[in-house]
Amino acid sequence: MWNAMTSDWSEPSVDRIVARLTSRIDRLERRGRAGNIVLHDGNHLDSAANRGPSVAAAGQLLGRYEGSHRFVTLDAWAPATG
Repeated sequence: MWNAMTSDWSEPSVDRIVARLTSRIDRLERRGRAGNIVLHDGNHLDSAANRGPSVAAAGQLLGRYEGSHRFVTLDAWAPATG
């Protein structure tokens, strides 16, 4: 389901997280596809992992694409069937 993901849980550089996701989002857009972004809430091996870089990257991505893209939560994008 995800087509724009990085190893943000282990990447301390906000700029690198943003650059990788921007590259993937833009490549998908050129192909006429939506970007389904995933950012992780920490690290499964360390419950006290620093979430700061992922949170900051999310803010930068929202700022970069807010005028040209629509952001939705997973449940709004893919409602449950059944």
